[in-house]
Amino acid sequence: MGRFRWLFLFPVVFTPDQSVLASQWQFTPSLAFSEIYTDNINLDNRNRENALVTVLSPAIYITNRSRENNAQTNFSANAPNPAGIGFMRGSGVGGFGRFSSFGGRGYGGIYGSGFRSLGGAGNGGFGAVNAGHSLTKRSQGGRLTTDLFYRMQNIISTQSSRRYDLRHQLQASTTAELIDKSVYLDARATAGQTLLDPFGRQALDNISNTGNRTNFYTFGVSPYWLPKLGGYADGEVRVSYQYVLTPDAQSKSSHRHAELVDFRSGHRFNILTWHASFRNEETNFSNQASRDVLLRNGFAEVRYRWTRKISTFVQGGFNDSNFSSRTNTNQTGLFYTVGASWRPNRMLLLEGGYGRNRFLTLRLNPTSRTVLEGTYMHNKVGTNTGNVWRALIRHRSRRTVWIGRYFEDTTTSR
Repeated sequence: MGRFRWLFLFPVVFTPDQSVLASQWQFTPSLAFSEIYTDNINLDNRNRENALVTVLSPAIYITNRSRENNAQTNFSANAPNPAGIGFMRGSGVGGFGRFSSFGGRGYGGIYGSGFRSLGGAGNGGFGAVNAGHSLTKRSQGGRLTTDLFYRMQNIISTQSSRRYDLRHQLQASTTAELIDKSVYLDARATAGQTLLDPFGRQALDNISNTGNRTNFYTFGVSPYWLPKLGGYADGEVRVSYQYVLTPDAQSKSSHRHAELVDFRSGHRFNILTWHASFRNEETNFSNQASRDVLLRNGFAEVRYRWTRKISTFVQGGFNDSNFSSRTNTNQTGLFYTVGASWRPNRMLLLEGGYGRNRFLTLRLNPTSRTVLEGTYMHNKVGTNTGNVWRALIRHRSRRTVWIGRYFEDTTTSR
């Protein structure tokens, strides 16, 4: 991979001072301009070529979310996420974004036209199925909320083999409240660029001319029900479908179907609490050489609080997932964990469990604004088995939040 050097970058962004309002809708046009010089536009040491690149990117952001519920952000259209519709937030011209799945849950991971992050650790052997998992929450607002960001990226270069390149980037999401505070519908669509060959020359954006980037298009829909059963239980029942199209990739398209059932004790439970969850997700690829992915697991926990400082719990569940992996960390079967939690004061929490899946967690709160947490796990069942480590450092100031994470995950490629 070639070494390259940016000599200067001069971005100019023009945005009106006041958004154009029509009722509660906000329309925010913008124009970004940058001038870039590089001595290795191809990212190839054997074929070094300098170039002056002009990037002109008109864009528009449309939303009907209220200002207190919507922090306007620049979006970045990059790799799709077949484990959950990608709603990407980032910065830069075609730079990497950050992905989150339908409902804000952590199943699946980043997809880069060849790489897919699956599984994870966690007390139940699957990253998002654990006692600390929270249900989907709806923000206050109207019965229909919409966010749409579109950018037309015009790349003008002095390089003879690529004088002009046009890239379209779209992020669109909408949520409809079909039955008051009960039944909802999410729909999302994206378009952008991603890697064509994960082992080829890597470019973080569309400016470098590696020939290793292609367009992608995604569409997804997900109806779900958020029942509240008289304070005895709160739940989420969701089904979702997603279609991903990458016309120039080896596997041109994929279809993903997923079902989720998640219930936990309501506010009437205080000393004794419980949680149960089931997840089934299947991704089918159009290319016969690409092996389909199945993620199926269940998790349950009962916890009893003996005093304000001590509680005990019993966890159990199963993993029936199937996907190709180079590490062979996916192990199907049943698991159980029996453990206790001790919190002598606000600054210290110690929690551990023993069974087929074991873990030990230490959390320190030296101040009300700082969290230090470390976890060691040894899983015999799940998508990420063996010895697994996690660490978290989080500090909140008056205006910023600083977060550092270390985690070990299971990744498959196709």
